[in-house]
Order: sequence, then C-alpha cells, then structure tokens
Amino acid sequence: MKAKKAKEIVVNTINELGILSEITQVLLNEKIDIRALSCRVEGVNGVVHLITDDNALAVKLLKDRNFEPFELDAALIEMPNKPGMLKKMAAALQGHKINIGYLYATALAGDDRCLVVASTSDVEKTIEVISKAK
Repeated sequence: MKAKKAKEIVVNTINELGILSEITQVLLNEKIDIRALSCRVEGVNGVVHLITDDNALAVKLLKDRNFEPFELDAALIEMPNKPGMLKKMAAALQGHKINIGYLYATALAGDDRCLVVASTSDVEKTIEVISKAK
C-alpha cells in the first residue's frame, strides 16, 4: 500500500437539484481534473468532498460562485484491489489507535489497484502506518 497527504476540498451547500452539475461545470470551465469525489445529503444540506489537480484554483473559482469551500487534510491511499485489503488497512489504523472519520474508495472491475481517500484523527500517522503496511 502507498499513502500520501492530500488536501480535500469540502463544499457544504443546500441540497438542491443541479448543485453538483454547477460545481463540476465551474471546474470544467478551467479544465480542472477531479481526482476523487464524494457527495452525500444530510437533511436539507448537501456535502461535496473532492480532490482536484489544482485545489487552489478550484477553491478560488468556487468562492467566486458564492460557494464556501474549505480544505481539510486527508490521506490518499493506493492499494491492491483484492479481498481483505480494506480490512488490513482498517486493522493497521486500529492497531495504532487512529480513528477513521470517513473514507471513500473506488476501483473498476478488473483493475488491480484501488484508491481510498480517508480522513483520520492523525493524517500524518496514517500515512506512516499505511506506507509501512505489507
């Protein structure tokens, strides 16, 4: 497994039809690549988490469109796409008393690698632990 620190943009917004389309259009207009994205609804609010190839510009553009984005530290983890790897990662973090606040992951069928974005109680330690995990 490989891990590195990443900045994740978080946008809290009202849960309204077309918000994700608007956010992604703002980024598309400047050819900003979205590397990871997660969306969820919490009551009447929507929460969008994303990692891009140019977070500084993405944050500026979203602020210009009256969104209120902010950045959080996250661990970007690449691991083999096979059964048991997420369990191995979770157990390694548990063994070092690192709490997972949230995570999201993806891999396409047939791909040998998957990508995990994790927010933890200690991102630096998470990267150290995961980088040493076999």
